[in-house]
Amino acid sequence: MSPSSVGVAEVVPARHDTGGRKASIVTGICTRHDAVSDSVLVERQLLADAGWDVRVFTHYTDVLEAPDVVVTDHPWAVHQESHFARSELVIFHFATAFSLFDAIVVPHPTARYAVRFHNVTPPELLRGTARRSAIEALEQVGGTLFADAVWCDSEFNRRTLDWLHLDPDRVTVQPLCVPGLDDDRLCRIVPRPHEGPVRIAYIGRFVGAKGVGGLVEALAQMGDVPDWTADLYGSSTNSDRLHLDELHQLVAARGLGDRVRFCLDVDDAELWRRLEASDLLVVPSHHEGFCLPVIEALAAGCRVVSTDAGALPDTVDGCGRLVPVADVGAMSTAIAETLREVCADRSSNGLDDADRRAKVRAHLESFTVDRFRERFLAAVDELMARPPRGGLRDAS
Repeated sequence: MSPSSVGVAEVVPARHDTGGRKASIVTGICTRHDAVSDSVLVERQLLADAGWDVRVFTHYTDVLEAPDVVVTDHPWAVHQESHFARSELVIFHFATAFSLFDAIVVPHPTARYAVRFHNVTPPELLRGTARRSAIEALEQVGGTLFADAVWCDSEFNRRTLDWLHLDPDRVTVQPLCVPGLDDDRLCRIVPRPHEGPVRIAYIGRFVGAKGVGGLVEALAQMGDVPDWTADLYGSSTNSDRLHLDELHQLVAARGLGDRVRFCLDVDDAELWRRLEASDLLVVPSHHEGFCLPVIEALAAGCRVVSTDAGALPDTVDGCGRLVPVADVGAMSTAIAETLREVCADRSSNGLDDADRRAKVRAHLESFTVDRFRERFLAAVDELMARPPRGGLRDAS
């Protein structure tokens, strides 16, 4: 779940039938409240703005309609579709197993294949169908070998693919962007005269890999700290219902029912407003390939406390506190210290926090849509300057 889809609403109406060069984007789903889908929609719009005729191929969408999208479950059907067959550029988004990704192993006579790799949650951090899906994804990711270019959201994601021994000249790090993040929003990262309890937020799925249980335990362990409340935002459809029930029980068992609220399926615009009204985002994850909510929270003026799992050190980049993954005591201490900092900042009207805000603004500049456009279109131009590898024709 990600408030960045507030900005995506501006991206959805991409042009089609432009008469330009044809491009296709292949993804598992393209839906609201999903960071991978947000990146699909941004790339689709930027390509359209650059004169490409773009179509998305997916298993399911609730944001796109024909002729901008083809919904199918069969990779062979993708190759049979006339737009895909005439495409010069195909971008596959990979974050979990999906059958359409298998289309990458079939040679294409004209297209260059790119894979945007969002990483895969380790199966040992999951259970049930999510665990099976992660295992299938690790088995399927070898299809990346057939790509002409691989674009990774983070350096951590790039290192994750080392076991495939990809040609390093074909692999680059291409950080994501936050739709709606622009110079005007960056200028609004200023002290906010909040009163009342310090407001803590969590944004993400309710699954074991996100470490929300550890967050609840950390909150319960805090001693003498300023008054606080915590809102835990997530999607009911993208979460583990059993795990969510366990979290409700844990909150009650720790006596936090009057402080901790579960906020499911909050409207995009409302979620962004609530984030802007929050003081602190906590990211207790055991694994992250990028973590867009960190960037969104910083843009909303929040402080950040995060584990050091996966790509989080790079995403936070010194603009928040990092604690060892699964270290509940360290998480509790970091949250308590940040609560005190928020209160001190309120007392000084933000004068003591100017250096931190300047550092945040400098960090966020690299995640604006304008910066992403430069990186993305340059990567596309570089890819199109190469002859297509032709998938299996180069396999040996």
